[in-house]
Amino acid sequence: MKKLTLLALAAMTMAPATSFAESWTKEVTNSSEFKDAFNLIGSGMEGDTYEIVCNWDAGTLVNVGKLKPTMTKGKLVIRSNETDFDNMPQLQLAFEWSADAPSAEEGKRMSVFFSNLNLVGTGSYLIDNRRDLFADTISLTRCDIHGQARSILRFDGDKSETGLTGADMAIACIEVKECKIHQTAQSSGDNWSVFRTFMPVKAFNITDNMFYDMPYTKGLWETRNRTETATTVTFANNFVLLGENKVMHPQGFTVLGAAGNIGTGSSLNIYNNLFVGPSEGYTLLKDENSFYTDTKITNIEDGYVITNNNVIDNETYRSLTDLSTYLLNECRSAAMPLGGDMTLADFADFTWTTGGTFQDASKNMYYILNSNPWKTAGYDYKNNGGTYYIGPSIAYVDEFPTPASVNVNIDGPSYITYSISPEKDVYYVGDEITVTVDPQTSHYIDNLNTFEGWEDGTKELTRTFTLDGDLNLTAKFTENSEVLSAFTLKDITSNGKPESYSADVYLNMDPAYQSTVYAIVNDTTEATGSKEAPFTYVNGFFESRPGKFGEDDAELQMPILSRRTWSGAKETQRNYALFVIPTKGIKDITFSCYVGTDNNAAKIQKLEFSTDSTTWTEVGRIEIENLVWGNLKATLPAEANDKDKVYVRVIGDIAGGPVVTPDESIGMWNPETGEVIWDVYITQDAFEYMGSILITGDTSSVSDGIEEVTADEQQFDENAPMYNVMGMKVAKGTKGLIIQNGKKFMVK
Repeated sequence: MKKLTLLALAAMTMAPATSFAESWTKEVTNSSEFKDAFNLIGSGMEGDTYEIVCNWDAGTLVNVGKLKPTMTKGKLVIRSNETDFDNMPQLQLAFEWSADAPSAEEGKRMSVFFSNLNLVGTGSYLIDNRRDLFADTISLTRCDIHGQARSILRFDGDKSETGLTGADMAIACIEVKECKIHQTAQSSGDNWSVFRTFMPVKAFNITDNMFYDMPYTKGLWETRNRTETATTVTFANNFVLLGENKVMHPQGFTVLGAAGNIGTGSSLNIYNNLFVGPSEGYTLLKDENSFYTDTKITNIEDGYVITNNNVIDNETYRSLTDLSTYLLNECRSAAMPLGGDMTLADFADFTWTTGGTFQDASKNMYYILNSNPWKTAGYDYKNNGGTYYIGPSIAYVDEFPTPASVNVNIDGPSYITYSISPEKDVYYVGDEITVTVDPQTSHYIDNLNTFEGWEDGTKELTRTFTLDGDLNLTAKFTENSEVLSAFTLKDITSNGKPESYSADVYLNMDPAYQSTVYAIVNDTTEATGSKEAPFTYVNGFFESRPGKFGEDDAELQMPILSRRTWSGAKETQRNYALFVIPTKGIKDITFSCYVGTDNNAAKIQKLEFSTDSTTWTEVGRIEIENLVWGNLKATLPAEANDKDKVYVRVIGDIAGGPVVTPDESIGMWNPETGEVIWDVYITQDAFEYMGSILITGDTSSVSDGIEEVTADEQQFDENAPMYNVMGMKVAKGTKGLIIQNGKKFMVK
């Protein structure tokens, strides 16, 4: 056996691990697992395949953010096993390449494949590679791609660190097949092309796709950096539901904008497509004064354009006759129609009406029936004897689904909300949906209302249905009439800095009874305050967190407002939370909140009351422990009753000493004696948290200001739309507080 020298052993030991990647397939179920798998690739190895299989529910959006691949060799496959568009996992990501690929002969370069995914944009591009790029294949197959601000593919080559230009690079093949591509270039400042390849591409195959709802795109394909490499483009069986309107989009739109930037002798093979300017859809770039018109299919120079069996909307697109003249005279290109091309006018039955040609164009549902004559009107450009459609195979269906309405009514407090998953503009018979009602209660505030159940007797807040027709649901709640204000802090964000926060729930949802809490802080600034106590109190801000404590048990966490007191002030004064509470017509008022810390705080937390926000009377106190919520609760004195507003504050009592974090790494206490190490403690800001705030009282003297009438007693247009007090449209017959014709009334 040949012995390894010490030098050889050392070389093996020092080689980067990423140089020895091997082929693998990894199933991932969340963002963390996806990133872990992705990071194993490194620079990749020639001949290796790295396959990431996404496996999660279609209703879950997994956001992996912007990734910066260093892969320059091997094959990357990102896919799922789900071929049904409605059930594909949602993956939100963007690739921004951060390494230069070495030049390599075809067959030994890197490749990237996406398939069977709902790809959601998280920036300007899906794949952005501006470094040296030498690739065998870039493939997008059977994906729903949407939400990119500008482009799907951007290959510019303008950030090379080796001195190469885009013209020096090479892509053997780009293929885009069976994809729905939409909701890109939604603003006038993002008028980029969908596929931007500023480098030689040997073959570009764009087949069986739907392109729509991209109002400001300048084209589906754009290339620059003149090369000598001839490109063969196959553009077949696509729906192009886009057009040019230079009044509203001065940059214009050209489907295949190659111009003179591909090699002489390049060819565009354009078969079986539908080119039409949409009259229905989410985002139309036309109005009563300007229209889609004179759109060019291509502007290729010094090449060949071969067409057959396309359906062209001549009101939107330049006719093939005029296009041929333009290409010959201005682009030195030869247009060679093979005789099967048609205009939209050849199909008298074409209509934008829902359920006509398309399932529902107004909702961007551009499916068509198998009975449509386009199904068999295509050209067999592959010469394999198959049946070819006009447009993509993914657009054809046996029948249009039957719409089903979903109406959820809440018989109870107007602040109660519901959600339907998945969220869709239109539901159909056979859809599975989950309806969840949120009573806005929590582990700490569980008495805002009582859920009496659904009208069919079911008691679960979450229900799942397979629709067999219209679904009408009513959930019954009984409101706790003692609730004056509740701060569930449901709108709190991580690392927010709110100066104030108003109650989420309040009596009758009447703003006159909505309490608000303000952050009052020590003014320690050089400009207006003092660096020495006593400090002036001024308006400041809280720090907010959507969850604290109970990290292993979600229901025990709570959103909080944090009072952070500067270390230089905390031994003499503490920042506090000031509540302004309207109590007109209210008596026997009780205030309750939860207080705590996971850092250091005053051990005693006090509750104080005032009628003028100047003179304070203590009405309650509690000693807290670190990482344990304490309930600070007290009944306010009679002076709080029936006032335009009264004041309550939560403040730390510095005389009672501190409670400090048990985290030994911070070093605030001696683990042997349990005593506070003051030299460390005094250098740290204090953090005193507050959440789950509830104010109750006797509200029996308060009128809700709503005239109670029966449905028969309504004296206005009964056909006018009806809304609940949250502004959501409700079905006729809904009971409870209703707004119709601008008036509020109670239907019983």
